[in-house]
Amino acid sequence: MGAEQNEQDLSGWRWTVDEPADLEVIRRVFAHFAPDIHFSWQQVKALQENSPALFTDNQTLIRNEGATMGTGQKLWKRAKQVIPGGNMLLSKRAEMFLPEQWPAYFSKAKGCTVWDMDARPTLTCASWAWHQYSWLRSSEVERRRRAPSTTAICRR
Repeated sequence: MGAEQNEQDLSGWRWTVDEPADLEVIRRVFAHFAPDIHFSWQQVKALQENSPALFTDNQTLIRNEGATMGTGQKLWKRAKQVIPGGNMLLSKRAEMFLPEQWPAYFSKAKGCTVWDMDARPTLTCASWAWHQYSWLRSSEVERRRRAPSTTAICRR
């Protein structure tokens, strides 16, 4: 196996089908060359140089983005494309906690730990913190808080 060198850096060009926008670009390329389906990459290169507007739909996509995303984040990205907000629950949206890092989908949960789709554990006490804040604001609960507690709030 070898590497080919090119005088022109073409690494910024996106010739792949990972997203719906990529498919739209590829459809335009095939429509341009139709009915011939046996065209070379050099012909596609010339087409992009002469008709760059055919290739604009997918230029905003981040190159190799999927390589740095976990399974749950990939699913979440897809869900946001087909479901407004990614899900129907405002309080359960991943970006409300830690955008691009909060596990959008869990493979399991136990106590305050959730495991993402790639089996990575995350300690989560976000809802616990809000309840604790609300709890401390109440004078009745404040009185109870001073009494000895027999229950743990967050177990592993």
